[in-house]
Amino acid sequence: FPVTITIANIFKTTNTSFALTFDQNRIYFGTAKATINARVRAVDAVGNASAWSSQKTATNPAPGPVDSISATALYDSIDVKWAHATPPSDFSAYVLQVSTTSGTSGFSNAYTGPDLSYNYPTVAFTTDHWFRVLVRDKFGSLSTAVTSGAIKPKSSFVADTTPPAVPTITAGSSSIANNDPVVLS
Repeated sequence: FPVTITIANIFKTTNTSFALTFDQNRIYFGTAKATINARVRAVDAVGNASAWSSQKTATNPAPGPVDSISATALYDSIDVKWAHATPPSDFSAYVLQVSTTSGTSGFSNAYTGPDLSYNYPTVAFTTDHWFRVLVRDKFGSLSTAVTSGAIKPKSSFVADTTPPAVPTITAGSSSIANNDPVVLS
């Protein structure tokens, strides 16, 4: 006779296995969970139920990191690019963070989205900037960070330090006594 497998009083199936899709996860739990705790029991055709099995945990792994990151100093900005050959199937967004403190702390979000580059506007010309990229999946889990080296933007406010040319003085063809003009050039 058929036996129904019940998983945490939510799913009932006569199969010996069950795959929880992302959409089912989101619908049943309100917000998709990266870690699910499950237990099962058998129920026969007349409703007799076995004891619950021990609890098992299934975890969706965090996404892998991007392959590389590069930062290029531009005038009044820094262009940041990253490569990711194979985003995970549950990819949600890239999270670009910036720090002006160090390459290991003080990071704040600069960009979140699907693009593989971002132009970070800044006029902090004398300050080192570090960038790091994380991959976020649909569950909100984050990859490990890939961090750039320190970089400063170029300044479009270049001080003019070149003095003008030394002027020359030439006199007219007659004498100064005749009120001939003095020409400065």
